[in-house]
Amino acid sequence: MFLDMVSSERFLVALFAAWALTPVWFIVVGIICESRVVPLWRNQSRAFMPGDLALGVTFATGWYLHPWFDSTLLVVGVVAGVVLLCLMRRKFDGTNNYPLPTLRSPTKVYHDYVLYIGYVAALVSVAVPGILISSWSEMMPLKIVGLAAFVIWLGGLVVDGVDPDMPRKRKLMHVSDWRPIWRE
Repeated sequence: MFLDMVSSERFLVALFAAWALTPVWFIVVGIICESRVVPLWRNQSRAFMPGDLALGVTFATGWYLHPWFDSTLLVVGVVAGVVLLCLMRRKFDGTNNYPLPTLRSPTKVYHDYVLYIGYVAALVSVAVPGILISSWSEMMPLKIVGLAAFVIWLGGLVVDGVDPDMPRKRKLMHVSDWRPIWRE
């Protein structure tokens, strides 16, 4: 039954759509708009890699288990995404963290506006509640996988928060000296 769920078209379409948003499209934005390859493991946030892959599993699980669109929850999620973005921008703005050219870099803009507001809104408002409110009896293995994946992402945030090397890594994740590929 578990294998039927994770191999279903509904689950796989949601999973690959989530992975297309991040990390795939994020990497494409780096290549096309910044003329660079985004670091995937070394010099990278653990919330991004493997965290974003795990978030894709959480998203696909929530999509599979819950009727996807609930307008009230989605509005709450978008507001939560905007608030999170504002708090993160306030914490990381400034020369010690992200100078202004870095904050305007395409990968940083994509990360903050598309991923924080869009992706996080969908996760907060639909996927995680979808996992929690759907039937516990018959979907238990899939729920465990979805919630475990969410914990992996949260663990990445914790690891990043205590990593003493994060200020150096941050300068490599989003760069200030970027140029689009067509201007090379």
